[in-house]
Amino acid sequence: MSYYARFWDDNAGRRFRFDTRIYLCSGETPHEHGGECVGAVVANNPGSARPWREDDIGKWARIKGDSTLGVVRSCFIDAYALAGRPIPQNAFIQMWNLFYLRNSNIKEACRQVAANSESCPTESIRSPKVIWYAWGKDDEDPDIARLVNKMKVRFASQDRANGFYFGHKNRSGDDSESALILEGAPSESDFVKHPRGLLTKRIQIVLQIKKMLIL
Repeated sequence: MSYYARFWDDNAGRRFRFDTRIYLCSGETPHEHGGECVGAVVANNPGSARPWREDDIGKWARIKGDSTLGVVRSCFIDAYALAGRPIPQNAFIQMWNLFYLRNSNIKEACRQVAANSESCPTESIRSPKVIWYAWGKDDEDPDIARLVNKMKVRFASQDRANGFYFGHKNRSGDDSESALILEGAPSESDFVKHPRGLLTKRIQIVLQIKKMLIL
């Protein structure tokens, strides 16, 4: 039982996902108002993860994960192992998003939310030791890219010394081979790699998380 969130449907039939948490230890029973937030990841928008049961809509409850949540979880677990440190009880990674509409089609999702994207209350109350920015490359459609860049400002404007991303400064292309680990929060014009597709670079991510966990 590793993934929990609150799904919510608005009057227009759009489905949102808020307060998504990735728990690192199996066999524990998470509580909505408990646990320890040891890290956060800033991604684009919720993708294919689904409610465990439709009856759970509107409740903070267990969900069915997706590949992105799985990659994040494994990177943090491996970082703790390399650091030789036990994972705290009920430790979790908070997932933040540029916008919270659940739709794996990014173009369609952006058009649905436009500039009226809602934030998640946990963005202002959590103080994780590690923040991994991972919202992915710019869309090829310039109108979609402009919309998404406006949403990035909410996170890019924060002075987060405990943040990092895998990418390039002042470049929007997808040059993964020469990308680097960069500390701090990226700007809206920086190239930021999404967790998917980082298989060959994964150890660099794990080592960076390890470094920041033990500071």
